[in-house]
Amino acid sequence: MSAIATAELNATTTPLDEYLAMVIDARWLILALMAAVLLAAGAYIGLSTPVYRSDALLQVTTPFSLPEVMRGEGAETVADDSPLIDEKTVVASRAVLGRVVDRLGLEISAVPRYLPLVGEALARGHDEDLGLAQPRWGFRHYAWGGEQIELATLELPKRLTDPPLTLIAEEGGGYRLLDPNGALLLVGRVGVLAEAKADSEQSLKVLVTELVARPGTYFQVTKRAHRSVVGALQGALSADATGKRSSILKLSLEGADAAETARILNAIAREYARQNVAQQSLKATQTLHFLEDQLPDLKRRLEAAEAALHAFRQQHNSVDLSSEARSLIEQTAKAEAELTALKQTREELRRRFKPRHPQMMSLDRQLTGMVALLGELDARRRALPETERTYMRLAREVEVATALYTSLLNSAQQQRVAMASTLANVRILDPAFPVQAPVWPRPTLVMALATLLGGFLSLGIVFTRNALNHSIADPKTLEALFRLPVYAVIPHSKRQDRLQRVTARKPRHALLAIHQPADQSLESLRALRVSFLPTRSANSPSFLPAQARSAAVMVITSAAPGAGKSFVSANFGALLASTGERVLLIDADLRKGQLHVAVGAVHEPGITSLLVSDLDRLIHTTSVPGLDLLPSGGGITGSVDRLLGECLGEALGRLRQRYDHIIIDTPPVLSVADAVIVGRHATAAVLVVRAGQATPRELEYCLLRLRRAGIEPKGLLLNDVDPNSRQYGYAYAASG
Repeated sequence: MSAIATAELNATTTPLDEYLAMVIDARWLILALMAAVLLAAGAYIGLSTPVYRSDALLQVTTPFSLPEVMRGEGAETVADDSPLIDEKTVVASRAVLGRVVDRLGLEISAVPRYLPLVGEALARGHDEDLGLAQPRWGFRHYAWGGEQIELATLELPKRLTDPPLTLIAEEGGGYRLLDPNGALLLVGRVGVLAEAKADSEQSLKVLVTELVARPGTYFQVTKRAHRSVVGALQGALSADATGKRSSILKLSLEGADAAETARILNAIAREYARQNVAQQSLKATQTLHFLEDQLPDLKRRLEAAEAALHAFRQQHNSVDLSSEARSLIEQTAKAEAELTALKQTREELRRRFKPRHPQMMSLDRQLTGMVALLGELDARRRALPETERTYMRLAREVEVATALYTSLLNSAQQQRVAMASTLANVRILDPAFPVQAPVWPRPTLVMALATLLGGFLSLGIVFTRNALNHSIADPKTLEALFRLPVYAVIPHSKRQDRLQRVTARKPRHALLAIHQPADQSLESLRALRVSFLPTRSANSPSFLPAQARSAAVMVITSAAPGAGKSFVSANFGALLASTGERVLLIDADLRKGQLHVAVGAVHEPGITSLLVSDLDRLIHTTSVPGLDLLPSGGGITGSVDRLLGECLGEALGRLRQRYDHIIIDTPPVLSVADAVIVGRHATAAVLVVRAGQATPRELEYCLLRLRRAGIEPKGLLLNDVDPNSRQYGYAYAASG
């Protein structure tokens, strides 16, 4: 793995303090994103339609109780079944909700038409006691608050079911109804049934009972399909037991209108109770019919048994039974009566339950036990004498028939009484009432969620942006990657930004070293001056006379445009000149040279005139004492390689005897080859790197091009670092 790849890998594994510094550096972005999310949440709270929830409590008693003959094994298990398991499904069924929709006319919808996004929220904030709200922003067709409409009748052909229609309020209580395409359907008045022919076979009827609106206000009228209205009601309704074995059923309904929601929920509760009464009455009627069907057969069976017993006694001149025979008769009669009752009960339950139902399984177990008991009694009976056995059989049949006939007569009478006084198994404990506060949106919860969302979103963006940003922002990384010293870390200067804005309006030189000599970025350039002076001394020993010494030639370049090398060149030259030494700035950017603007000099003649003009005529004084400029000049008249190579080299040979320092500003290395040509004349080359812009690959290729040309950069300058960055503060202190 290359050194750059290793350094990049190490750079990705930043410690916790650098993550904290990253967050602090991006604090304004984080705060801006969180503020945007909170503003969006506030807009959602203000603009969204509130949702209200109404509740009602019902008490549901056990719809079916076991008769006494079924009390026995398994009866406790059957009694523990909660009746609310099925009742929750019943109350939300189409049988109940469909009747409510028909009774309340919920398939008809008529609402004012509001301005999109904000209209409904503004209308909700209007005080209805003040009357109708005035239109805003010229939108007179929209409702703005206080409008009311009520439809008692809306009969439409099938093709107009579901699509929204438009009702327009007119003067004096009139209105017009338009189809979805804007075609007129009918004209009517409030309180009068309006009719029109929709087509050759179907007619259209509308009865508006209330209309409060400014003339020209639009309303949206819709008649939805019955099935879709019931489906929407099922989705908004919930039914749950208040406890595991509780008989209290809680109904909840959500809607946009608190009063309407409570009205619908109360209608559902009443319809459910009404259908429960009807169901109980139907069950009593069915039971009575079953008993009345059985009574004639039991009566004939009783009469036949009594006749047979009477004939047997006459034939044998009466029979004196033993105590054991009388006991067997009583036990057998009782057991057969219970067996018959169980069979009748099972036959009745079989119409409602499947064989695997707990009640059916309990009945089957009791029937099996009763059959076994009768078998034992029959075995004991067969051990008696023949006469007693016959007499006992006949007497038992009489007793069984008498008991069953009497029981059915009593049951039939009870069912007649029950039909006359049928009570529902459902009782409304707490009816629904309109609530004042909506259940959604809940401002506290929405704002809390928005704060969390904004925090996570902003942190995610910051970390993702930094993860995708492979540029270099601190000197430690530069030194680790390229093993070159970082001479200076130059912070971003807001004063330079203001200076450039001022000079853009009023042209003058924009040299920060003259206008703001105490700027923090200039302090970093002074550190570069200290680092550069030994380079000059090494090339020109101080013990030589001034005429024998030659100036150090420093090339300042960059890998790509926008690094700030011209800013560094101009201000660094001004700082060197402020020490009393003579400094020459050379603008070697023949295509986009701008040094003359910064130092307040003319643009031409310059380097492009080296072939045709005397060197002394090309040197221009600047507004900075001790600082001269050799500008790039006008249009290129000769070969760039010759101008920057042979011609500039000869000129530098003479100029080095006249100046203490020569600073050459070149084009970017990766843009054109000019920097490589000029760099061969330099005694020192410095590469300007803009923080957060240059990437390791870009700098690596730049250095490779310089070194292939025999130019070894002496060091690096990290420019435009954020002065408020915690990472910068740490790196700047570390770099000295």
